[in-house]
Amino acid sequence: MDNKLLQEIEASLKNSAAPAEPVAPAEPVAPAEPAAPAEPIAPAEPVAPATPVKRCPKCQAVIEEGQIFCAECGEALVKRCAQCGAELAEAQAFCAQCGTRVAAAPVAPNPVYSAPAGNAPFATDSVPKPQGVDKKLLPLIAIGVCAVIVVVILAKTLFAGPADFETLYADRYGAESWCEISSDGSWMEIDTNPNDIDDYYSSSALDAVETVNEELGFSSSVYEKMMETRALDGRQYDECEDYEISWSYHPNRGMDVMYELKD
Repeated sequence: MDNKLLQEIEASLKNSAAPAEPVAPAEPVAPAEPAAPAEPIAPAEPVAPATPVKRCPKCQAVIEEGQIFCAECGEALVKRCAQCGAELAEAQAFCAQCGTRVAAAPVAPNPVYSAPAGNAPFATDSVPKPQGVDKKLLPLIAIGVCAVIVVVILAKTLFAGPADFETLYADRYGAESWCEISSDGSWMEIDTNPNDIDDYYSSSALDAVETVNEELGFSSSVYEKMMETRALDGRQYDECEDYEISWSYHPNRGMDVMYELKD
């Protein structure tokens, strides 16, 4: 071998025998910073319930807070005792000031219907069929029915006295605070200002006076005279065939009207 080849082999052996350079250790990784805690969500504010709208029981006008009378029709919005004028709660049965019973408006009973027992259909076969009426008797039957009707009308006209106020107006006005009817029905009083409030009158009571006057047979001039009555005129009187009427007026107490049956 030539010298040049030997030199290359020696150089190669020297390079393979040299130790490898140490590898530098990896730098440590810094730990990740903890995430910031999430802010708590504030609870939603509660929604205030809507305030119900109060309306007049007579004309359905909207009533503002603190009103005691309807601005549209003059209806009293506060229930008061007819005897002493004390304010009454909605479900109060007696006045806490004077003990007077609170009159309640009549309530019509609900009809009650009964179904047949079980699922059995209505029996129709057991109902007897009507017998035919002899056509010859029809004119006589008609004459007899007419005669009975005439007798009943004549009996009511000739022998029956005038209807009392309990029969005529208890169902219509008996529950109103401005109306009072005697237990025997012999008289009825309508007070257009039952609570004696200055410069006030109940339009419902005044309408009732006009209606009662007409139904009892008083002339329209009586109502006109009532509307012109002054406090200094004192108590006024009038009458018709079966009834008597008297009334008085005062600015602070309204008009007081008394109806009575004639003796």
